[in-house]
Amino acid sequence: MDQILDELDSLLDDYVYKKIWESLSKQDKKVLLAMNDDDATKTKDISKKSGIKTESLSKYRERLMKKGLIHSSEHGYLEMTLPRFHSVITKYV
Repeated sequence: MDQILDELDSLLDDYVYKKIWESLSKQDKKVLLAMNDDDATKTKDISKKSGIKTESLSKYRERLMKKGLIHSSEHGYLEMTLPRFHSVITKYV
């Protein structure tokens, strides 16, 4: 199973995720890296991990939502929309 997931990550990286990542701003990247992989993350935790003030985070949240990279499953939480995106992008840092 691990081998299959590694191959999937590689394909996603090569054909899609790298292009998406390269098109993002430095702050957008910080927000995404501060999020959890599969679970919804509290915006307060994202703010703390990324070093972006809560008041400023809403700007990046809206931008990432418009790009279809995240969504808000419930008030105060954000979740990634792309499968295994976090697993792939953590390799870029």
